[in-house]
Amino acid sequence: MTYQTRNDPFANQALADALNEAIQKHGGDLFNNCGNCSHMNYPGPPVCKLFNMTPPIQTIMKGCKNYNDAKEIPF
Repeated sequence: MTYQTRNDPFANQALADALNEAIQKHGGDLFNNCGNCSHMNYPGPPVCKLFNMTPPIQTIMKGCKNYNDAKEIPF
């Protein structure tokens, strides 16, 4: 089975508007997660250096109150 995509400018604009609204609504908190936290061990296993353990997936995706911006994405 093959799928054909189409370039629909109205759908593209609707998606861009929805993403823009979500980013404005949530601000920078949208990107505060373990992937760009200075406490996360990188490179290596996904271990938080602050607690010396792998965070649960909910925390990895949403971040925690101890989030510290690494100022750059490490990958």
